[in-house]
Amino acid sequence: MSDEEPLQQAPGYAGVGARLRTAREAAGLSLADIAARTRIAERHLAEIEQGRFSALASRAYAVGFSRTYAKALGLDPAGIVADVGAELGLVNPSSDDRQIAVFEPGDPARGPSRGTAWLAALAAFVVVLAGFTIWRTYYVPSDRKSTRLNSSH
Repeated sequence: MSDEEPLQQAPGYAGVGARLRTAREAAGLSLADIAARTRIAERHLAEIEQGRFSALASRAYAVGFSRTYAKALGLDPAGIVADVGAELGLVNPSSDDRQIAVFEPGDPARGPSRGTAWLAALAAFVVVLAGFTIWRTYYVPSDRKSTRLNSSH
């Protein structure tokens, strides 16, 4: 078996799902029993047993649910996780498959529109004007207050 050959194509290899099903049946447990122990829906456990990891919401669910299923059966969770990763192609992904998003700071499509920029500038001006008005009201003494204080003496 070469390093590039997927595990599910190796002769005599039983997939993760088949191994989990065999271990469950050997323990005399039903899918409902495992679902009650793991709190994973029976339909998800059935998908795992059939090796249809793509039916789950994401690869993270496939790995996590398989790990939990293996723990409930007393199997080695690390080995199951490694095999699930191999079946999903997560082990040694080729560099050609990875796409890295590039952020270009000068890209005009990533900035606000002209109208949004003007609206933000106007809002900032209104906030500064309101702050100045409030500051003058509370911290600068008015003429009336100073004349009342002087006349009362």
